[in-house]
Amino acid sequence: MGSDNGRKERVVAKKLRSKGCLSRMVHGHNKHPGFITRFLRANAAHVSFAVMCGAAVLHFTGEQRIGLSYPVPQEDGTILYGHGVEDAYFMFVAVFFLTLLRSVFVQQISRPLGSFMKIKGKDQVKFDDMAWQGTYYTVAWVSGFTIMCKHADDWGFQVDQLTTSFPDKLIEGDMKLYYMLQCSFWIHAIIIQTVEMWRK
Repeated sequence: MGSDNGRKERVVAKKLRSKGCLSRMVHGHNKHPGFITRFLRANAAHVSFAVMCGAAVLHFTGEQRIGLSYPVPQEDGTILYGHGVEDAYFMFVAVFFLTLLRSVFVQQISRPLGSFMKIKGKDQVKFDDMAWQGTYYTVAWVSGFTIMCKHADDWGFQVDQLTTSFPDKLIEGDMKLYYMLQCSFWIHAIIIQTVEMWRK
């Protein structure tokens, strides 16, 4: 039995050598992940929930508020927002919120849907990822288009008007929230792609 396993490992190693560096890297990441990768694969939702609870405690004790930072009241009564280092805290919490939301989405929506559609194995993992991304991008596109239409009076759907007030140091709250959530999603996507099983 031991010689069969050794022979199989040699065959796999030979195939990987012939396929190149990327295949060896994917095989190593998937078959022999490090401690942190294994821990995060098994506990991503728990870690995200713990961070969210910690952020909620800080928020309600007044130590660190979760929300849009750097408000600047205007003469007409509106509030515009600047940017700075405190925005990183919001994005840090948003990354973990999106990770928790993704875990709930996979467990409650895409896995049952994939099971209903008889998707199994590696295809289920790919389906989970694509369903999450498709859902997020749809919501993000609709939200972005809605914000763009709301501010259409400022630029009237004329692209050359977008840069007339450049650089815009102050922006509306909905626009700032949209930008920060988009940036948080991309950071979240990098983390998820680094931790999860890699596909060729």
